[in-house]
Amino acid sequence: MQLRLKEHWKLVALGLALLVAIAFIVVSVISDSSDAAWPKQKTGGPIVEQGVVDVDLSDPPQQAWELDVRALTDNPGDVLLSMPSTLDSYYGYGNTYQVGDVLVAATAYPLPKTDESSSSQGVGAVTLVGVNPDDGSPLWKTRIGGVIGQCSQQNESTIIACWGDRRMILSIPRPEL
Repeated sequence: MQLRLKEHWKLVALGLALLVAIAFIVVSVISDSSDAAWPKQKTGGPIVEQGVVDVDLSDPPQQAWELDVRALTDNPGDVLLSMPSTLDSYYGYGNTYQVGDVLVAATAYPLPKTDESSSSQGVGAVTLVGVNPDDGSPLWKTRIGGVIGQCSQQNESTIIACWGDRRMILSIPRPEL
């Protein structure tokens, strides 16, 4: 029995489709077995092995130190701003930002509220303060003034970028610990 040319190509195409289907099944089986060996997070990457804290947590933690804004500034009315963003407004709370081995805080004097419906107050000139992470004492102060909107979320070990009406790059001094 001889096949015509059309029938011959149909047979070749059917054979190739069968090979592709087999390859797809093999890849699918291998992929499923690797997923079992490396479970995935929601982001799709393998779960990184996490260390276990070997500390007795039956007793409450002890306070190491307290950040006192009055120790960070020479101006009695200054407040701690929310570092590294919203440095042009005060919302009633603030926090520090780690740059290398130093915590950086931003302080400023809150201005009177102009809009009663707003939950924030404008602020005057901003001062960045380096804070010793061991005891909360100030290491240095740099007045950056002007209207500073925010500083960069990412930083290189001793460089921080801030901007608002103007842009600036600050080199953070390393502490003498």
